[in-house]
Amino acid sequence: MSVKTVIARIVEGEVKSVDIVEVESVGEAVKKVVSEVLEKWDPEKHDLIITRHESSEISESEESVPIYVLSPSSEWVGEELVEKEIIAVFPYVSEKITNEILRVFSEYSKGSNA
Repeated sequence: MSVKTVIARIVEGEVKSVDIVEVESVGEAVKKVVSEVLEKWDPEKHDLIITRHESSEISESEESVPIYVLSPSSEWVGEELVEKEIIAVFPYVSEKITNEILRVFSEYSKGSNA
């Protein structure tokens, strides 16, 4: 059985791409994205951070889904972590939840550069 999964790339507050793919599991999609990111990641310049959150942490929706967040171009500026690029991977539930998640991460990536 396949699962609809959203893979979204957000750079400095702007949604650059949103793909909805059919995969065996969200975890497999995360692993695939991580392997692609590793090929491009520059460990001399940036941290690579991968975290897991629940959509209930950022959305008012009653249904909570896991959101995996990759930050391949993170860097410390003083005591603040600046995440210029965020790749979010999460199960597709509805357009409303997808849009809410994208809005929150867009604001976050924009705000961390202010």
